[in-house]
Amino acid sequence: MTLRVLHLSDIHFSTKFDEEKIVHTDVRDQLLADLRDVMVPRLGTIDKVLVAGDIAFSGQREEYAEAAKWLEDVTSLCKCKLTDVLTVPGNHDVNRKRILPATKSIHRRLRTCSLPEATKELVDLAAQNDGTLTDKLSDYQAFAGTYGCHFESPHGRNGTKHFYWGMTSDSSLWV
Repeated sequence: MTLRVLHLSDIHFSTKFDEEKIVHTDVRDQLLADLRDVMVPRLGTIDKVLVAGDIAFSGQREEYAEAAKWLEDVTSLCKCKLTDVLTVPGNHDVNRKRILPATKSIHRRLRTCSLPEATKELVDLAAQNDGTLTDKLSDYQAFAGTYGCHFESPHGRNGTKHFYWGMTSDSSLWV
């Protein structure tokens, strides 16, 4: 059995240049045309659409609304369901205006910890489930939740697709 996955990344549903909002519809429109005219006729139905990070540019609700409309077109052309969309947040999916001062302090401390210490602290913080670590991703979470891709701590499993906190070996925090 063949599993066909369309992997998208860094869509950035808007960008700012000198405080001017720029929307790159040309690239997304060309991808839709390629799906319609080349990929799906050649490969057949796409089984899953993976959107791996940076759906938005600045984690704003409006960017996700635009992305959702576009993903409807993508899934329609791929002949798959919206529930076949998998999303993972990237650094641009963070609404930086919602980062609390306490969270910034936690980020600084985690960057100086060993990997095991940082991992333990992240697990403990995630278990508190008080929004300290996740509030900055609330607009992303609302978007991803429509596809069943809930981003939460390992303590909140409820039978849907989940993504978790993690640390890289150089102690860089990814969420």
